[in-house]
Amino acid sequence: MEDEDEGSISVNNRATSSGSSLKKPRQKGPMDAFFTPNPESVVQNRKNDKGKQTSLNTAYKKEMREHTIQRIARWFYDAGVPLNACTYDSFAPMIESIGQFGPGLKPPTYHELS
Repeated sequence: MEDEDEGSISVNNRATSSGSSLKKPRQKGPMDAFFTPNPESVVQNRKNDKGKQTSLNTAYKKEMREHTIQRIARWFYDAGVPLNACTYDSFAPMIESIGQFGPGLKPPTYHELS
């Protein structure tokens, strides 16, 4: 029998009880229908600077935002959508709805959009 190659690396996928960098996806429950804010009102409040909360990881969020905007811009270019489409009133609530859904949103199919 041969032993494992010296160059191979084994990875332990078990999370320790002291903490893990992996985050469980947020579970949606029946009460979320009552307490999830309307995307249009969230966008309006953001424009009025209401409900602004400071956080300790603003640098990380800024970097994540820049990366996300770069991905959105790349999609605009790939799809041939004019960049001024982001000024439409429906654009900001769409982005807010995606954010409220959270990770794991599957893109809509052609038939779902038509």
